[in-house]
Amino acid sequence: MSFRDDIDAMDADVGDVLDEQAVTYDPLAGGSVALVGMFDRDYVLQSPFESSLDNRGPSVFIRGTEVEKLALDPREDNPTLTIAAQAYQVKSVLNDGPTGRGRRLMLSEVG
Repeated sequence: MSFRDDIDAMDADVGDVLDEQAVTYDPLAGGSVALVGMFDRDYVLQSPFESSLDNRGPSVFIRGTEVEKLALDPREDNPTLTIAAQAYQVKSVLNDGPTGRGRRLMLSEVG
């Protein structure tokens, strides 16, 4: 097993503990994609290097194995996400996780 495989397995274990949720990812172009992610309605970004970002509010972490299902990286898209029947727009996207393959999406509610 490679380091990347170990990280993917660890991410899956953490997702089980933190109750991953279904995420519908609707890109600007193309069809929607069903993903799973770790959603936090009251996330606070704790990084001094990202202080210029609006760092409070809903957020979802998408594991690298889920990001690979997308035709376009969320950093290059302007998707709408639906989580628990609530639609969200993406405010910002950060690389996340030890390999940098995961994405932390800072969200704002639509409607």
